[in-house]
Amino acid sequence: MSLVSPSQGATVDNGRTDIYDGIEWNFDWSDCPGATRYHLYVTGPGAAYPIIDQDMIPGSSYHHVSRGYIMDKNRLGWTWKVRANVDGRWSEWSKIRTFDAEPVNSDPQPPSNPQVCTVALQSPKAGALLDNGRTDGEDSIEWDFDWSDCRGATQYHLYVIGPGAKNPVIDVDTGATSAYHTVGLGEYIVNNNRFGWTWKVRACVNGQWGEWSEVWVFDVEPVDADPPS
Repeated sequence: MSLVSPSQGATVDNGRTDIYDGIEWNFDWSDCPGATRYHLYVTGPGAAYPIIDQDMIPGSSYHHVSRGYIMDKNRLGWTWKVRANVDGRWSEWSKIRTFDAEPVNSDPQPPSNPQVCTVALQSPKAGALLDNGRTDGEDSIEWDFDWSDCRGATQYHLYVIGPGAKNPVIDVDTGATSAYHTVGLGEYIVNNNRFGWTWKVRACVNGQWGEWSEVWVFDVEPVDADPPS
């Protein structure tokens, strides 16, 4: 198996100390015939533990994203290697390649008067029909929410409320993740509350909350629509 990218001696991305910009690294290697998974191991100079130690990668590439940064004293001499699992057995490790990280704060700094980002909702679409549970408790409610990324956002706030309700069913800070998955084990929504649910999201950039997104409306399928699980 041959390592492809980053090449030997390459300089890869670094973040910023103000966390406005993070780290994005892409690793690529040759396919190994019959491989069902790959193990990528990446470690910093003199480190006791790897920063990446992933042994369930299904394909011959890996995308790593981090909100942090690498201090300049630790920029030089990062190493990476890969091995493949074929017929339940691990191959030998590939050759080890070395790369460096660019100086911290190399990427553009945030504007002095930042324009706070307004989130664009993606899913569920306006008018979508979402999952419901069962009155016998033999099925759960599973909802997925997804929205656009805001550059530099460190937090997102998701707010979901039912028709005529005073309190939201979801009022959560999702961290820096622009998606949210919720499961209501054994729960259900009665049929007279199925229609007119609303959701919205806002982003926090440089410690400042932006405006709420537009509000989208969705409905819930009839109770007992799904078979017992």
